[in-house]
Amino acid sequence: GVPLIDWFGSEKGQLWPEELRASYKNRGVRTELLTPNLPNRFLALVPRNWKNEAGKSIDEVAKAAVREAWEDIAGEVHDAVQKAVGEQFPGWDRFWNAQTARFPVADFIVHDWEETATVLESVKKGEPPLHGGWENHPLRHAIEWATRKIPDSEKDARCYPFNPGFVWAVHYAATEWRFAAVKSARPFAPWTSGAGVEKDHLDGRNEVLGGKDHDAFWNAMRGVRWTGEAPANLFKGRQEYGALTTVKRLFPFVWLPGKLDTGPPRFDSVQDIAEAIESEEESDAHYAILCMDGDDMGSWVGGSRTPLWKNILSGSSEDPKTPLGYFRAKWGKQWDTVRAPLTPSFHAALSEALGNYSLYCAGQIIDAFGGQLLYAGGDDVLAMLPADQAVDCADALQLVFRGIDPSPQGRASRTVQQKLSGLFTFPAPGFVRCLKGTGAGEHCRPNWPVMVPGPHTTASIGIAVGHVRSPMQDVIQGARDAERDAKKVSGKGALALRILKRSGEAVGFSAGFDSGAQGIWAELTEYRETLSSRFIHRFLRKLKPVLATVRDGRAAWEADWMTKTGDLRTVVEAELLESLKQQSGFAREEIQARAERWTHVLTSSL
Repeated sequence: GVPLIDWFGSEKGQLWPEELRASYKNRGVRTELLTPNLPNRFLALVPRNWKNEAGKSIDEVAKAAVREAWEDIAGEVHDAVQKAVGEQFPGWDRFWNAQTARFPVADFIVHDWEETATVLESVKKGEPPLHGGWENHPLRHAIEWATRKIPDSEKDARCYPFNPGFVWAVHYAATEWRFAAVKSARPFAPWTSGAGVEKDHLDGRNEVLGGKDHDAFWNAMRGVRWTGEAPANLFKGRQEYGALTTVKRLFPFVWLPGKLDTGPPRFDSVQDIAEAIESEEESDAHYAILCMDGDDMGSWVGGSRTPLWKNILSGSSEDPKTPLGYFRAKWGKQWDTVRAPLTPSFHAALSEALGNYSLYCAGQIIDAFGGQLLYAGGDDVLAMLPADQAVDCADALQLVFRGIDPSPQGRASRTVQQKLSGLFTFPAPGFVRCLKGTGAGEHCRPNWPVMVPGPHTTASIGIAVGHVRSPMQDVIQGARDAERDAKKVSGKGALALRILKRSGEAVGFSAGFDSGAQGIWAELTEYRETLSSRFIHRFLRKLKPVLATVRDGRAAWEADWMTKTGDLRTVVEAELLESLKQQSGFAREEIQARAERWTHVLTSSL
């Protein structure tokens, strides 16, 4: 499910049988390798006290492997730059070694697997701390069921025995707890900075490369053609960079082709998009960055959201001869609140579902809405989209993440339904079947229903819309800020949109995906020729004082005015009705219907 691991298995011959390696090698250009999707956290079972031939522990070997790979990449990029600029810029790499040595930072923790009895004694004392406490933990319920609820006379070979894996949930919690401590106490060297040297125009921290005459150095870099497939100008405008940004910009062209036997994909820059937009008449010169993150994934991984037994046991709760009925009869009160304990199979299934979504689903959805995928890893997605497609794309992403069919009436906009109907079918909640090939082509299409995180999960999505001339890092940060706004919505599972004006001001909104706000957005987009460009501004100018009054209660006369005027919904509908009359071309009956419907959606959470 992780393309890079699959590629490693086929190339190195250490993971797969020969026939599988040959099959993978014959698949052609593996474009799925070129979309970043490798997670930055790993959990693995390893032999206790393992050491290699040199006596190095597994964490030491892993750290060294990461460092060696990074140094190989950085070294090859350095040599390519040196070859390109020759000897005309002595000292251009003065800060190179110091900057590349700071990255990456890899943290590890090795947790020894203790005996079950020892683990249970420790957890009863609060080590490690568990979500909800030990008394309410699913593992304690499982122990209660295995040792007390089932009479000995009714136990048989189907009953789960105690074994070293029974307390997996506690071992995972202990590993997570100690890993957090390692990260909090991470040693690091003091940050050294070159006085009087310009900073990287993207990260703002590292000094720019180039030496004394760095402006001339970067002018020379802009004219280099790094490979036959690369554009001549990989460094746009007048920006100058440090070592890390330079490595990230160049490694697909000078290092990656030799490793994957394929060139990097053509990816339109913001400048390219700006020029394309300007070549079209009456086009909006804006683009959107979308940032998605699954909600409460830590709780899912940690086991506090495992399935309820009542939802996974077969039979009827009224029939004690069935598993579900037997469980209800023997457990007694609150039987329907008991969850299954965390197990390795649950972790494996969750990882598979997240991997399926990022590998088979996210990229197709982004493409369908005219966007370009920047990153897809598990529940995290980063993409660049046309501004007028971003909200619908966000709705489509979260629907497929949850495995929910958008077709039923009112579930999604017509645009979302049409786009997704050409990409997926939804055979059951939490499962999707791909209708088109992913990656290199049809041979990369899974021909079975793939599991996704499911309807009990949610995702929050932030969108920032910026002008094509605005710095892209500002728009990306705006999308991240919007994502945080979305997570503040009650119940999460929300969308937040920020429009970044060139004046520096940002305006936007946030709403749950189940609120219907996307439907209003779709109507505003569809009828933008009927609505005045001043409609939104006029309505908000009237509404903001009302909302401030309700939320803050800052002045007695305002509170008294609200009391005499009526409830908030009545006020919102009246202002919306008036704005539609003055700023739209709708018929009177249509204005009344829209005002009532939009008011219901806009005030449902107030």
